[in-house]
Amino acid sequence: MASMLVVLAVAASDQVTGVTLTAFAGARVLLPCRGTGYNTTLVYVAWKKETEENDIAVNSPRNGTSIPNPHYSSRMVFRNNSPLDGSIVLNSLEMQDEGMYICELSLFPQRIQRKTMNLTVVVNPRNTATLMLAKVGLSEVPVAKCIPANGNPPAEISWIANLHGNYTTIQNKSDNGTTTVTSLYKVALTRSTDGQEVTCVISHPASQSTIPFTMELSILYPPEVTITRYDGKGGVILRCVAEANPPPGTYSWRG
Repeated sequence: MASMLVVLAVAASDQVTGVTLTAFAGARVLLPCRGTGYNTTLVYVAWKKETEENDIAVNSPRNGTSIPNPHYSSRMVFRNNSPLDGSIVLNSLEMQDEGMYICELSLFPQRIQRKTMNLTVVVNPRNTATLMLAKVGLSEVPVAKCIPANGNPPAEISWIANLHGNYTTIQNKSDNGTTTVTSLYKVALTRSTDGQEVTCVISHPASQSTIPFTMELSILYPPEVTITRYDGKGGVILRCVAEANPPPGTYSWRG
């Protein structure tokens, strides 16, 4: 995604610590860090990430820029909008970029100023909704499944149905940090359940609105046979009707 989404709990001057940032995977984000003080000179700025042992980027008016971490070297640049500006721009965001960042500004004649910020990388999940084969019975069984896969943060799921059912939801986190959510709608089935609708509703920060998936239940049940007798001029007529799902394939009579 080419556009940038950034949510900042800061003033426009970038002079507040405890910043919260949110941006889409694949986009670019500004990590703001600007020194403050009257008659102050920037000696150097060093960026750290909570999960990294060493500095990920260093900039000094005298010695220039160094971005030794290969994960960031091709995607990170210093903004350098002003003499006290230590802000960086991170391009082509990945899930690995999520986390706490610390900016340390060494200023003369003041001491070091430290600014922290937490970056959340939003990944749009892949949403699927499927029906599950189920038979009439007394126990609750799963009849529909909703899966928003590999999203960040985890998607939220709710269900809408005119049935006396309930649902269970589990989350599985993958190695890349994204989460797959699986939700099963369960209900004790009767013949009247066949053809009823259930709707799975998925909510995620990547979407501006909720996403509904409506499914019509197809419930398996054995034949219910009705035989009707008619007296006609030519004799007795017997009519056999069998209701079942799936419908009966053949009819046979035994005398």
